[in-house]
Amino acid sequence: MEFYTPEDISVAKVRLMDDIRSLTLTIKLPHVPQRRDGDHRLVREVDDIMLLLSRLDEHKLLDELPRYVSSSPDNMPSVRLYEGEFNGLMNMLKRMDNTISQMGSKLAAIARDVRDCRPGQMNSFLA
Repeated sequence: MEFYTPEDISVAKVRLMDDIRSLTLTIKLPHVPQRRDGDHRLVREVDDIMLLLSRLDEHKLLDELPRYVSSSPDNMPSVRLYEGEFNGLMNMLKRMDNTISQMGSKLAAIARDVRDCRPGQMNSFLA
């Protein structure tokens, strides 16, 4: 909603509705007005699209729709990789790296202690 204009969203909704009408569906879809006007038009248009897609998804009919593509990647919003789920994944990887580093230093200390042990000192080491 931050990137596309209300007109872009409206055109996309009309296209989706036309594509849905061309399918031979056995389910009843909710009534969605062809065009919204007034306050919060953009939000209501997006809600209509999501409602239609959700209903199709509930009945496993999304594969019946055509594939939608962009005529130009310049017309698409940029992906912010460090937001949302990717940021959570990056944080988890950083924690894993810290844990592995700590385990590596502990393992090196154990290996050093074992190497420094002489066969006669083993019993006193274990005690």
